[in-house]
Amino acid sequence: MNAHILNVDDHTFPVHRDRGFCGTGKRDVPVHDYQQVLDQPRVFSGIITDLKGTRPNDLVFFYESRRGFHGVYQIISPPFFDPQDIYGVEEFSTHTVGADLPFRLLIRCLDYFPEPVPEDLVFSTPTYERIFWIPFYRKIQGPRGCITIDPEARRALLELLIKVNGPPQEHEFSPFYYDSELGAWHIPYPAIGPDLGGSTEDKNQGLRLLDIPLEPERPVSLEDHLRGWLVSHLDDPVHQDLRRFFGPTSHIEWFANNVPYHVAQRNIDLLIYHKTPVDELIDPPVRYRYSVVELKRDWAEPQHIDQVTSYAKWVANRLAGGEIDIVRPYIIARRFRPETINLARSVRFNRTGVQLVEYEIVGEDEVIFHNV
Repeated sequence: MNAHILNVDDHTFPVHRDRGFCGTGKRDVPVHDYQQVLDQPRVFSGIITDLKGTRPNDLVFFYESRRGFHGVYQIISPPFFDPQDIYGVEEFSTHTVGADLPFRLLIRCLDYFPEPVPEDLVFSTPTYERIFWIPFYRKIQGPRGCITIDPEARRALLELLIKVNGPPQEHEFSPFYYDSELGAWHIPYPAIGPDLGGSTEDKNQGLRLLDIPLEPERPVSLEDHLRGWLVSHLDDPVHQDLRRFFGPTSHIEWFANNVPYHVAQRNIDLLIYHKTPVDELIDPPVRYRYSVVELKRDWAEPQHIDQVTSYAKWVANRLAGGEIDIVRPYIIARRFRPETINLARSVRFNRTGVQLVEYEIVGEDEVIFHNV
């Protein structure tokens, strides 16, 4: 189970909370149909990639500017596109979320805490500063609609919500309940079709599941498209090539794309934590590997070896307690220069070295991966 932070303000938060959804987008770039999204891939591909990394049952926290972090909500749908205006209820009936936040997820309130965690409390001690490194670097680099936080930050944010509020309280939002006969949620969001988890038979024609455009036998047009495909399928047991590189799905503890680790716009393309399953002899489970993945849409050059080993060294020192042998760097690219392959084979980063992986697009939504 991953956890994510989505940005809101005092106008949009009541709508999200009471209508059972969260939305993101470019606040100054409203879009009214999906073709506008496809026509502007550099504007929207990062947002889509972030949301493609979400899963039903993941947790959501809202960050309300100038107030703090709200919780706790649970995702109950895949991400979808819907530009329609959604209005709040009762005293918030004039509040709207519209076409500037058209990339959406359905959520339900899991545990209600009326008071948010102030931002200065999140960064109030050296321990918290170390735990909340992802939100800290993302805030310094610039806002992003959906931020995935790691397990330590998820637990700490839950603890802070309890410290501020005490135990979770009853809430009186629009009712959520699960109909076991229909196998679907009754959701206070307008006109939800069954493919998005709703119980109504009527589908809203404006709703569309988010997709990643790919062209067979060609490189991806943007690295975001490759990144988006990977986070969509990373924990899919059907993809045996991914299982060969990243292990069984039961061992994937956490993953995120475009992970910030420096104030100067330095980001790890894909970071994965691996741990032993809960049903094994060792209890509690042990985090035994960090996979650090650098993506290249076409050719991987020799300098990219230094790039990924630099990321891996940071992960070893910052996250792995200096244990460099449990950090595994990868480069995934369409092609590798001979000199890149030779350099990778000569570098002794640790016992495993740098893993080189080629990707190949073989269908409109099918990518396969090979060892180099």
